[in-house]
Amino acid sequence: DSPNGRLLLNVVEDQSLVVVNFSNKSSGTWTHVFRTTGRMSHLDYALTSTDFNKNIINMTMRLVWFDLLASKRAKVRPFNSFQITTL
Repeated sequence: DSPNGRLLLNVVEDQSLVVVNFSNKSSGTWTHVFRTTGRMSHLDYALTSTDFNKNIINMTMRLVWFDLLASKRAKVRPFNSFQITTL
């Protein structure tokens, strides 16, 4: 529960949006890993209108790890992958 989280929820409510992450159509969980602690959290959300949400079959979110540079000094970093299947 953070100020930014409350702001996001206010926008969702004010605009009558659906957070696909919170639905039974969503699989996968974490979208961010803190480099210093390895702790995982949700930083990315898929928002849609109520009408469009009816067309979503499922959504998968995951962290994908990759090398930023192909060198010995490269650091492996995560990036977010969302795959949404619709009718």
